[in-house]
Amino acid sequence: MDVSVLTRARRGLGVVVILLVFHAVAWMAAHRIQGGKSPHLRQEVALIASLEGDGFLPGLLTVTRGVPVRIFATSADGAHAVIIPEFRAAVRLHPGSVDVLDFTPIRTGSFQIVCEYHPRMRATLQVTE
Repeated sequence: MDVSVLTRARRGLGVVVILLVFHAVAWMAAHRIQGGKSPHLRQEVALIASLEGDGFLPGLLTVTRGVPVRIFATSADGAHAVIIPEFRAAVRLHPGSVDVLDFTPIRTGSFQIVCEYHPRMRATLQVTE
């Protein structure tokens, strides 16, 4: 494979990561301003899927029960399918794009996030009160 193609792909992924982090910081600031009490808020988190390392970054997502969750997910290296079986939530990831997974956690506890295509890729969703 041409090295310039890999370099451009890594730069593009870096831009996606920066945008996702910026979006998460903006959400946290808005949440603090409103005291975390607005029923119109949703929890927004970023997730990156990659065959390298443990598979998902971050490896732990912490959210609050009963508050809608939006996961902005991207693939670093190919096709993946993010699934949270306990909440019947799933999204297919396409390289180079940011895909969205929406769901509302209805139970507290620790739940597995898995990749349908790569069973060793796992992360944990921690749902708190």
